[in-house]
Amino acid sequence: MVKIVEARLVLGMLRDQGYKNSSYAIGELVDNSIDAGAKEIRIGIGTEDIYKNQRYSENISAIGTYDDGHGMNRETLERCLVMGLSVKGEHEKNNEQDSDLGKYGIGLKGATFGFCKRVDIYSWQDGNKPLHTYLDYDEAFDTNSDEVEVPKETNIPDKFQHFVADKLPPSGTLVVWTKLDRIRPRKAPTLLDHLNKDLCRIFRHFMDDDDNLGTRRNITATYFNPQKQGVETKTLRANDPIYLLKPNNTPGYEDEATNELLKNEKKIGRASCRERV
Repeated sequence: MVKIVEARLVLGMLRDQGYKNSSYAIGELVDNSIDAGAKEIRIGIGTEDIYKNQRYSENISAIGTYDDGHGMNRETLERCLVMGLSVKGEHEKNNEQDSDLGKYGIGLKGATFGFCKRVDIYSWQDGNKPLHTYLDYDEAFDTNSDEVEVPKETNIPDKFQHFVADKLPPSGTLVVWTKLDRIRPRKAPTLLDHLNKDLCRIFRHFMDDDDNLGTRRNITATYFNPQKQGVETKTLRANDPIYLLKPNNTPGYEDEATNELLKNEKKIGRASCRERV
């Protein structure tokens, strides 16, 4: 008997499959939070000062997503890092129908190792202590191990406290990427700009007031530098290509739809993109 795949081969494939940019990879984590029924989703960007070429540069050192969804039990948490196993069935049990994501069990792992070498996952339910598991590319590659760490009860470590709320909700999940050797861009303000453009377009129907195509979620992005104690939080709003959704991220018109269909009324619009029928 031989294994169908070798761990090194699978990990290398994940590293090289490619994502358009970091926003699309982070979107895989947001997908999972939406599938888990989360109402509050926080994207955290941790930075640190790196001394290089005789000067300090503030680069991204960790990226995390935190949500108040239904969380994962021990069995589900263990499966979520196994290639080809999906937790979609667990979402269906909880009547989560906003999306049909995570079908083949590739997204989380592919997004992770396309941009970093380690993922830590903490998840909890019913007010219990978080369970933790992780997958480290270097460890798995060096040993050619095809096994995932068994989840263990633990507290969320101090170094990741910036990613979560002061008081944890009864259930939820925290996913943290570290060893970010392929992340682009490397500056937090630039990544925030990319999220505001790409992520807010992909998930625009979860950010507007109309729940027909997706129940609204409160999605925020925060970046911080533990060395400086600096924090900046931005509420992400819909980036709507046809300017019909609100609230949106159009500068100066965040709370109005600037592209309207006007019927039986003659009206001169302020925005050049306004349609008249």
